[in-house]
Amino acid sequence: MLATLDFVIILFVVALHSLEATCASDRAVISHFIFGNTFSYTKQDWEDTFALASQASIDALVFNVGRDDWTESQLKVAFSVAPNHLTKICFSFDFAVAPWNTALVIDTLQRYVTQPGHFKYEGGIGGGKYLVSTFDGSARLNVDWVAVKAAVPNIFVVPHLSPDELRAKPPGIDGVLNWNAWATRDNLPIDGNSSTVDDHAMQNELSDKQAYATLVSPWSFTDYHANGISKQWIFKSDELLVTRWKQMLTFASSEPGAHIDLIELYSWNDYGESNYQNDISKSHSNEFSGGADAWCKGFKHDGWRLLNIPFTKAFKAQKTSVTTEDIDTELVAFYHRPYPAKTLCTGQTQPVLGSEFVPDQVTIISTLKSPAQLVVTSGGVTTNIQVQAGLITNRVHMELGRQTVAVMRNGKKCGAVTSAVEVKDNCATPNYNANVETVFVKC
Repeated sequence: MLATLDFVIILFVVALHSLEATCASDRAVISHFIFGNTFSYTKQDWEDTFALASQASIDALVFNVGRDDWTESQLKVAFSVAPNHLTKICFSFDFAVAPWNTALVIDTLQRYVTQPGHFKYEGGIGGGKYLVSTFDGSARLNVDWVAVKAAVPNIFVVPHLSPDELRAKPPGIDGVLNWNAWATRDNLPIDGNSSTVDDHAMQNELSDKQAYATLVSPWSFTDYHANGISKQWIFKSDELLVTRWKQMLTFASSEPGAHIDLIELYSWNDYGESNYQNDISKSHSNEFSGGADAWCKGFKHDGWRLLNIPFTKAFKAQKTSVTTEDIDTELVAFYHRPYPAKTLCTGQTQPVLGSEFVPDQVTIISTLKSPAQLVVTSGGVTTNIQVQAGLITNRVHMELGRQTVAVMRNGKKCGAVTSAVEVKDNCATPNYNANVETVFVKC
C-alpha cells in the first residue's frame, strides 16, 4: 500500500513539475475569443470551453470584450471556472464595439486582473505579469497606459497596433500585437501566401524588453453586415494554417535579432469570419452576429484546433519544425468548400472578392507517427497517396460530389470519414467557408 502511495506521489510531483515548466516558458500560445458570443452560456458551457482549450495547450483565452449589459455576469462565471483549468483568461478591450477609455479599463482590470483565473505571462520578458491587450478602433490609441499601470500594477500591455502606430512609440506598452496573418494588401485579398514582412517590420521597432505577438489563422471568409460594418471577401486560405505556422516556427532564425514571444490563434469562436477553431455544439442566443449562420451552420472546424496542438508544442519548445515527438494523436484532417470558386449563387451577379485567387482543392493534413496510405475520393475520382511520418500536407482537385478520406496501413483500414458537406455546382447564398473533417487513426 505504501509503495502504491509513493508511486502516486511521484506521478503527482512529475505532473506538477511539467505544468510549472509549461507555464514558465518564454513563449505562450493564446486564442482570440469573441466574448459577445457568450450571451447565454451556462457554467457547463464555460467548463467545456476551458477543458477543450486546455487539451489544446492554449495558455489563455483572450476575451475580446465589449460592454453589453450582461458582460459582467458572464465574466464572473468565466473567472470562477478558469482556475480549475490549465487555460486562463486575459482581456482584449474591443474599441470597435464599446466606448472603452482609460478610466473604464482601469476599473475592469482592478476588479479582475488579480483573480486566480487571469493569465500571467511568464518567462524572461513577461516576468509573471498579467497580460492585457486591445482590438481595433481609433479610440484605443487614447488609452493612457502609463496611468493604467500606475493604478493597476503588475500588468503587461501588448496592444493591437499597426506598423505606423507602433513607429510613433506610444508610451507605457510592453510589446505589440500584429493582426496581419493573411495574404492581404490594405485589408483586401491578393493572390499570394501570408508574409512575414509586417512581422519583421514591427518587431524591429521593439526593444529587447518588449514582447512581439502575432496571429495564426486557418481561414478568412466573411459576408458580414452588422454594427455599421459591411464586408464580403475570401482570403487565400486553403493552406494558410500550415504556411503561417511554419513561418512562425522559423521566424526567430530568419534574421538577426528576430524574436517572437506570443502566438494568438485567431479565433476560438469568430463565426463571422469563418476562422473559428471550435465546433458549434449548440445555438446560443446572439452567437451568429451579422448573419454568420448562413455560412457556419453544419460546418465543422474542430480539426483545425487539433492541428494546432503539435505546432503549439514545437513553438513552445522553440523548435523550427514539427517532429513526431510533437504528435500525441495520429489523425488526418481534410477540408474543402461547398462549391467551386467560380460558382455564382442565386441572385448573385458579381463574384465574391478574392474568389479568383482560391483553388478548387481538398486540403489534407496528416499528423502521423509512422507512414500510411491515404485513399482520397473526391466525387468520382480516387487518389492514393503515400504519406510519411510527421506533419504532412497534401491536396487533390475538388470534384463535385462527396469527399472521403480513408487511412490504410499494411492493407488494413485505420479509419475513414466522408465529409458532411457535399460539393455542388449551385448555391442559395455565397459561402466560402470550409468544412473540416477529422479521421482519427486507429491502427
